[in-house]
Amino acid sequence: MGRMKFNNQQEKVINFKKGAVCVLAAAGSGKTACIINRIKKLVEDGVSQDKILTVTFTNNSGSDLRKKLKKECLENVQVGTFHAISKRILMSEGIDVSKQLPTYEIENIFKRIDKKAKCKEIMSYIALQKVSGNGVMDIESDSESYTVEDLRTYYKAYEDYKNSKKAYDFTDWMLQAIKILKSERGKYYTFDYILVDEQQDNDVIQNRLIDLLCPSGNVMVVGDVRQSIYSFKGSSPKLFMNFDKRYDNATILNMDINYRSCNNIVQGANNFIKKYLGDFKYYSDSIANNKKDGNISKFFSITKEEEGERIANLVAKDIENGMKPSDIAILYRLNKQSFYIENELKSNGIDYHIEANNNFFERKEVKAIVCMLRLLQDPEDDGAYEYLYKLRCHPFSFMSNKLLSDIIDLAAKKDISLLDASMYVRSAKTYERKNLDSFMDIYESLLLQKQKGKDLLTIINNIIKLFRLQQYIEQNYEGDEIDERLESLEATKSFVRSNTLESFLRFVYTSETTKKKIKSNEVQLMTIHKSKGLEFKKTYVLVNDNDFPSKKALESDNLDEEARIFYVGVTRAKEDLVFSVLDNKSLFVEQYFN
Repeated sequence: MGRMKFNNQQEKVINFKKGAVCVLAAAGSGKTACIINRIKKLVEDGVSQDKILTVTFTNNSGSDLRKKLKKECLENVQVGTFHAISKRILMSEGIDVSKQLPTYEIENIFKRIDKKAKCKEIMSYIALQKVSGNGVMDIESDSESYTVEDLRTYYKAYEDYKNSKKAYDFTDWMLQAIKILKSERGKYYTFDYILVDEQQDNDVIQNRLIDLLCPSGNVMVVGDVRQSIYSFKGSSPKLFMNFDKRYDNATILNMDINYRSCNNIVQGANNFIKKYLGDFKYYSDSIANNKKDGNISKFFSITKEEEGERIANLVAKDIENGMKPSDIAILYRLNKQSFYIENELKSNGIDYHIEANNNFFERKEVKAIVCMLRLLQDPEDDGAYEYLYKLRCHPFSFMSNKLLSDIIDLAAKKDISLLDASMYVRSAKTYERKNLDSFMDIYESLLLQKQKGKDLLTIINNIIKLFRLQQYIEQNYEGDEIDERLESLEATKSFVRSNTLESFLRFVYTSETTKKKIKSNEVQLMTIHKSKGLEFKKTYVLVNDNDFPSKKALESDNLDEEARIFYVGVTRAKEDLVFSVLDNKSLFVEQYFN
């Protein structure tokens, strides 16, 4: 790395010696370089590399940090997330933590108590209680659908079953590590110095681990209260803001110079977020190192289709004007906001990458439509038939794996397709034979529509209706995910650019295969949560009330975290920031510009 030139604030961080210190690091303030150089300074001053622990928020950021440390000959410094560090401790103690409960087993625990149990809501609640340090009898708050007593029943059933199977969840790793660190053997796993990145997103259990992993008290935490966006995982800005109350004689250092964004982007972000921070005595505005103003603009669309089209056209112009696609990001609060944009980018021949391989056509309900269309095009497409069967939507509900195995065996024996084999296979269960016949009726009905030249949009609408995909979604998902998946059914129709089935399937195939190729120069699509720590020359941020901020936040007037998410999105932009507002409704954009 060589010796970079650091400002006075950064020098204080790098040269900090002993004791507890909280570094308030603004977006774009160079915190990673400071962390690396502080480690370098500690080693130069005689601290053994293996007595220094650096905790990162994600595995990816940990991997990146290891590479940078290796370049500085600091490869023996310990790096990892709290979960990974805890796992290492348990494995060193000979504890097998590999067994985890699969989702269906967890659902069965809750369904035995109530067949209509909202499993995802219950599990999210339990996970939040665990990272907050609450056992079964400690919980005191209701959830959206359940009373405290109900939740205690579910929580106890989950813990009892999990323990009976000698299984662990991720929070158990940390809880068990805490027990070991408190025991006589804990001394074998401690460090002289600990540096914790993204401290604003850590929870109660992780804060306990910090103290136990570094009993010397030489703790440096780095974070930004404005970017605390993981309350659903148990983090709270107050845990970060109260650092000086946790440690006697704690030092608070500011790094408030933003080296990323132009002046007006930084000032706009400052002005927006202030009202949502409350009274934090150590807060200071970010200061832009680049005193030039960038471009900040907004545009309005009436429909999501129009929004997708306008963004794709603007991106196309950006690229025509010489901007690299990889310098452009399109950020959104919810995955469903990307559906129509992906469609338009694809139609305009613009390469893009969706973070986390969030390919639209791989969504279960969308893939069901595509697989039925594939079967209409090619009745010997066994992969499409098998997917529909395994999805267990109507008419395949409650069908057994054994029957599918029998269908596959019969097809192999007679050298016929699975579709044909399903007409001849025998089943001991009357309802299974009836369901297979029902599927053949649906198939033949849709095939007749195709042969008569019905338009593709009509056929897709009929697939959604005949396979009861709306009911499937409502029965298998909860809360906001229901709306998101229903939205994906509607978005599928927007991809129908041609009236031919063949061209549509070619479009889908191209989309699937290009997503598997990693390209270095693509427009980046991702949620704002995924964009944390990244920067782009030009950033488009999608904002509309009820999606961002969420309907729940608006109705409860609890907007603080949504505002912090907005702040994170805004501060990804280096030179150009564009807000896309749907239906002329955005509280945050209005506040930002006013």
